[in-house]
Amino acid sequence: MALIGVSCLGSVHAAPPPAAFGVWDRGSSFDPKDYPFLKGLAFNQKWADLEKKPGVYDWSALDDAMDAAAKRGQYIYLSLGVGPDAPDWIYGQGVPRVECKDQKVDSWPAYPFYPSKEYKALLERLVAAFGKRIRSYSSEKQARIAFIQVKTGCTGDECAYKGDAIEKKYDLQTKSSAWREFRLWQFGLFTKTFQGVAGQPQIALMFNNVTSDDDESGGKGYDEEWKWVTENVTGGIAIKLAGSARGHHLSGERTMIEAWQHRLIASEAAPLFARSEMDQTWQRAMFAKNLPMSFYWGALTGLQNGQSVWDITSRALESCKEMGFDYSFYFFNRYAGQIDPRTATDAFCALHKGLDAADTKTYPEAKFGKATHKNTERMEKIVAPYAKYGAAVDDKNGLTLGQVRQRDTQTGLNDVGQLR
Repeated sequence: MALIGVSCLGSVHAAPPPAAFGVWDRGSSFDPKDYPFLKGLAFNQKWADLEKKPGVYDWSALDDAMDAAAKRGQYIYLSLGVGPDAPDWIYGQGVPRVECKDQKVDSWPAYPFYPSKEYKALLERLVAAFGKRIRSYSSEKQARIAFIQVKTGCTGDECAYKGDAIEKKYDLQTKSSAWREFRLWQFGLFTKTFQGVAGQPQIALMFNNVTSDDDESGGKGYDEEWKWVTENVTGGIAIKLAGSARGHHLSGERTMIEAWQHRLIASEAAPLFARSEMDQTWQRAMFAKNLPMSFYWGALTGLQNGQSVWDITSRALESCKEMGFDYSFYFFNRYAGQIDPRTATDAFCALHKGLDAADTKTYPEAKFGKATHKNTERMEKIVAPYAKYGAAVDDKNGLTLGQVRQRDTQTGLNDVGQLR
């Protein structure tokens, strides 16, 4: 896997070695003696737990995680939860406190106003301390760090708030110029700290919501973020492939493949690698219809994208082992690094006829109807000729939902999907 090479800017990349790619423990609970397919573990800590008092840091959890990775011979990635995971004392240091209405998914009592000079100063101090601690480890331990995830907002979702700011002066829409300016400032902070220190090894950085819209592949319009990352991050770039390897035939699958496959597989551009996670999707009704098949096709979907790291939750790891179908993880490991034809040693071929309502070539709009997200009549027309082979729409309500809501509420399997 040619991820350690020369970047488009001519500097040496510090992307993880091929041995790091495959299935990871999304936490740090499992010993590879019991789960030999695990390549690495994750360290995620809230700012509030790390700096309970201003300027006083508790590095014990990070130290333990680094020790575990070294002892087990595994790799590790690191991230800090900021934004709503910041300690309450920051609001006594001049950081504006933002409260929201219509909270979605998560509920935090308050958020910082990210662009404020007070918040940026405290965050800069935190990242500097984080970098100093990491550089205090031996070179052998530092080599275990596969990448650091750059979280700018709520978790890794890269939004400022999980709701609407009550006071409009604090509004920060995901694609607003104010939010973009803050994110790029934080990108620069992490790049300087972990890739710009003379005499120190560069550590790869992972980003979310940096999808370019520079082609017809259905990018999400984060052109400036994409441009900044590819021009400034010279020590290894990872992207988060939201939803990849979380199942098969979820909404948006075609969009994601067309947006990223050509950048991650046999790419001549700056080397990239990608991470996605298996969260609680595997416990949802549509996935549970056939767990072994769903995990298998989840692995195939991730590999088709060129995904490098498949981050698995603890219960999913335990259940797969208990029920005897952890072979999907071994399969993923075998092929996760085979993305460059010049160095690949293995390949696979998996054939499957998928009914995709976004495919206007196979299913012309003149015959089946307009390919829009809400056109369920088109979807049912596509399924009908294949019903004798088992094609079906088990949950019509799930056809028009976005990926996350579809995953959470769909009660059956659908043989047809949508572009967006």
